[in-house]
Amino acid sequence: MSEGMSAGAAAYLASKQGKAAGGEGSSGVGGVEPDQHAAPKSFKFDAAVEAETVHRESIAEAEVASADDVRSLAAHARAEMVIQQQLSQKGAKNVEAVEMKNTEAAEKVAALLPKIKAAAAFDELEKLLKEPAVIATTSRRADAVQRCMGYCKLARLKELSKDDGEVMLQGWAVSSFNEWNVKQERVLVLSTKYLYRVEFKDDPDSPVGGTPVKFAAVDLGVLTSLDEGVDNNAGILKVSTSERDGNPNLLDGIAKLGLAKPKHEREYDLRDYKHSAKETIVPLVIASIVAAHRIMGGYGELPVTRADKQVV
Repeated sequence: MSEGMSAGAAAYLASKQGKAAGGEGSSGVGGVEPDQHAAPKSFKFDAAVEAETVHRESIAEAEVASADDVRSLAAHARAEMVIQQQLSQKGAKNVEAVEMKNTEAAEKVAALLPKIKAAAAFDELEKLLKEPAVIATTSRRADAVQRCMGYCKLARLKELSKDDGEVMLQGWAVSSFNEWNVKQERVLVLSTKYLYRVEFKDDPDSPVGGTPVKFAAVDLGVLTSLDEGVDNNAGILKVSTSERDGNPNLLDGIAKLGLAKPKHEREYDLRDYKHSAKETIVPLVIASIVAAHRIMGGYGELPVTRADKQVV
């Protein structure tokens, strides 16, 4: 200890020297002051525990959320099932209402049939065929039928370059059997002059559902008889003509060779009509054709028979 140095000063100096030498009592390492911002080990341990706790809480929350989702989906499924049941009940009621309307329409059409068959003029016949009950009965593929009626009228206007007064009276969606007995979806259109058979091409991408493609027509004057099917063939209508019905094809060449005769008849299947309309649609078509044929004049009454040869 230097002379004149107080004990306190000596202690202070010894302390400083000890720190500089890195001796015992030093709180630093290698003479470096400890980092005042470094976290103690205990703090780091606590942070790890907290992180693990947060992770476990997150897992627990996710499990709860998943359970909530499952309960939500189950509730949604139950609600969807209730909605479907309600729709089914509503649909059943709608079907019942439609059937009731069809039944009512069929009864009204049955009452109109004698008037339709006995119509004395085309104006009267057209009015009868526009009755709401008739429209309701013939409503299968109504849009296609209306487009085909317009198509036939326009085709005749283009062909004649004038309006000859021909009126499209009514139309029906049918299945037609050609000479090769191949079933084809067609629309039968009755006018004041012709019976048209129209090919309609369905197109789901079209805003109007499709378009008429072509038609074949027979003059009402060449009709010779109508034949209504019965029993298993109920709903089948056979139309016979004195001239070949249809466009020329291979069968004509075969006929010229004497190997076959062109068919002068055409069968139409109207069995796809649903509900009560099915029972009245063939009599309605027959009455309409018979009236139109008679009103044209000079042809006499068109014979109508049934498959059992009973005259109607």
